[in-house]
Amino acid sequence: MINTDKNKVIWLVQNDHVVWEFKTACERVYAWYDQSSSYEDNGSMIYRVKQATAGGCFDYTGLNYKDVNNIVCALGRQGKIKWSDVNPLWQVQKSYAPALTNFMRVVCVVMWARKAMIAPLGFPTPAKADGYLDEICLQFPHISALKAVRSLHVGSQIEGAEYGYNDNGRRATLWARLLLSTTLYRVDDFDPDDLLGLIANSYGEGNLVCRGYDTIGFIQTIYPNHPKAIELLSSFAVSTLSQKAERAGKTAENKRIREAARGKRSRESLKKDYNNSIQVCAAYAVGTEDLPLVSLIKAHLLPLRYKAIFDLGSEFYKLIDPRVAKMVKVFSAQVEGFIIFKRYENPNLANSNAIILYSYIAMYLPRFFIDRDGNMDDYPTSLNDFSSFLYVTWDRQGSEKTFKFVKRPPMTLLAFVEMQVNVHGLSVDTHYQKVKSFDLLFSYIQEHSLHIDQAGKFKNSINASCYPRVARSYSSNKKTLPRKYFSAFVSMLYSFEYLVMHLNLMADGEQCGVKNDRPVLVSEQDLRFNEYCSGIWGTGIGVRAIDLSVLNYCPIFYSDGKIYPFEYIPRFYNPSDYEIFVEKFSNGLPDIPEMQNHIRKKVQRVAPNDVRVTQVMCETGFRQLHTVWLHLQQYDKRVDRSSDTPLTVLQVATDKAHGAWTAIVARHVVAILDRQGGLKEQVQHLM
Repeated sequence: MINTDKNKVIWLVQNDHVVWEFKTACERVYAWYDQSSSYEDNGSMIYRVKQATAGGCFDYTGLNYKDVNNIVCALGRQGKIKWSDVNPLWQVQKSYAPALTNFMRVVCVVMWARKAMIAPLGFPTPAKADGYLDEICLQFPHISALKAVRSLHVGSQIEGAEYGYNDNGRRATLWARLLLSTTLYRVDDFDPDDLLGLIANSYGEGNLVCRGYDTIGFIQTIYPNHPKAIELLSSFAVSTLSQKAERAGKTAENKRIREAARGKRSRESLKKDYNNSIQVCAAYAVGTEDLPLVSLIKAHLLPLRYKAIFDLGSEFYKLIDPRVAKMVKVFSAQVEGFIIFKRYENPNLANSNAIILYSYIAMYLPRFFIDRDGNMDDYPTSLNDFSSFLYVTWDRQGSEKTFKFVKRPPMTLLAFVEMQVNVHGLSVDTHYQKVKSFDLLFSYIQEHSLHIDQAGKFKNSINASCYPRVARSYSSNKKTLPRKYFSAFVSMLYSFEYLVMHLNLMADGEQCGVKNDRPVLVSEQDLRFNEYCSGIWGTGIGVRAIDLSVLNYCPIFYSDGKIYPFEYIPRFYNPSDYEIFVEKFSNGLPDIPEMQNHIRKKVQRVAPNDVRVTQVMCETGFRQLHTVWLHLQQYDKRVDRSSDTPLTVLQVATDKAHGAWTAIVARHVVAILDRQGGLKEQVQHLM
């Protein structure tokens, strides 16, 4: 029988015998207390219990079945009891109440051993009462199941099976609590209905009351060699593994659906925000929106929205004056030519700064002329009309009184940029780079002005006075790794790389794990769902350290010419879902999409990307961006594979104007990249 209720006790004796069983158990436990400690010691259990029960006078003649039942139920973790409500003589002081509560819990264990009751599920075992629990096992030989569980506890003197779990005895305590909620007294008694009931309340979907008790391990401990138990667990393991795999697949699919739904809602929300910003900016440009420019920049000209609002093809240009849209196209053509001229491999920075120029031309200038003149007759329609001095730099080279203006001059492009830098809290370095980008663009237009339509009069007026002041840095403010530890750190990185490869080989079934000091061949399903693998995979995704005892080797690193084993490795990875090619053809992969789907398999593996990027950075001194940009088909373009020299040439792609460059590196750096390149060809990350 199993009690799955967390608040109610099941009595196995008649109601009129409950008080007698309670009194008998109390007298027996009181005698154990009296023999094991001294009353003169005011810190002993017997002293505190006697003080709590009015000198140890156990007179239960006034108690009834309801009182005893309430006492047992109130001893749970959620139970609250006033001892004076049970017996007015029990005026328990606050300092003595825990001792009396613990005493009563030992009494309940005795009543369970006497087959008088089944405790509520999760009934707490007595604290710091190892000697008394061992005494119960000796006094009641028929409860061999409790003896088997107690032998696993670190505080027990009973010898038994070796405890094979690294959880500080937590399972032994949980199993003792679970046992008190059953009638599993003897290890040679086998009730398949009870065990199936335990399993049904432990594994599956929903809020199951026994889920956290590791019921499989509990049954294996009590019935280690029972043939029926072995048969039951074997059949359950097969069905459970397939169910877990199915549930995991459904869970992953549901997660992808939820993420897609969230992504869809997010995209819809972003699209709504973009459309709103486009409407507001267009209304500002044509003079129907009175929002101050600073407020407009703060609310709508956000870095993430800039491209969506002012990029060519945006709905914004359909809502403004066609002359303005035409002027933006003129500058767009020059930006495109400028990027080609500078040979940027990564033109994102130039494009993002060009978007700011478009916003100035298309949003600010039209509104300025409408506010000043009431019309757009003076709006520039060509590069000759766009005076760099008037529209870009005049306020950086003097004041309005310094120069002779017929009409009020507009805010310059550089002032417009500075306003955005201040509103969005951008750094001085970012501000400097934006000004430099405009300087280079306008210099390009001036240099080619004779070959550009209506640009012969264009002159770039940006000079040194237009740049923001940037504090010169004389040293790096990065946290450096001391030289004497660097070689040890690099050695650790190589050990981490092999650890990741080893874990993936375990998932492939090519490497063994260790369980109970014996090698065990594991699979991906074992890593994801079995408890003993939780320290390296699957359910242990939240653990902070790797369980090294599961590995079939000892991770090491070198330092000062000596070998040191790892005693602690933080959990630096999370398994990811991949599609892996399970089969290749001699003449290459077919181009038929249907066939491609048939030769791919979804798996879960540990990605070595971060470790290998760090290795290459440490071995070469490359920045992270340069390392990530290494081209899969071109990094070894200049490597002589037939040579065994210690150094070789690596081709590095960057965003520099001169394109890719070469670096002399150690040959084993290419070996790292080869391993990563092989992985890239084999798997495709699921997006």
